[in-house]
Amino acid sequence: LQILAGYFVLRLKGDSVRTLGELRPAFGLDMLLADDASHLLRGVLNYFSIFNIWYILILGLAFAYLTGTSKGKAYGATAPVWILGMLFSVVASSFQR
Repeated sequence: LQILAGYFVLRLKGDSVRTLGELRPAFGLDMLLADDASHLLRGVLNYFSIFNIWYILILGLAFAYLTGTSKGKAYGATAPVWILGMLFSVVASSFQR
């Protein structure tokens, strides 16, 4: 869904896309930040898009359902999966200008 949403955003922009940064539309919470925000904060908030929040919710609920554990234990058990992805996002954002 995120790919389709990005495609439609780029199609709506049309010929106004001028830079490579504009080819990746922001769906994360980082779009609420000022331009001078730190790379660390920008990387963390960039990870939490509506699509990743939905992924984290479904991952925890599915794990709880499939294993029969509580939701809290399921989110604790699945936390390393999305935390690793968030760390990759933070590292990648530290290399951007």
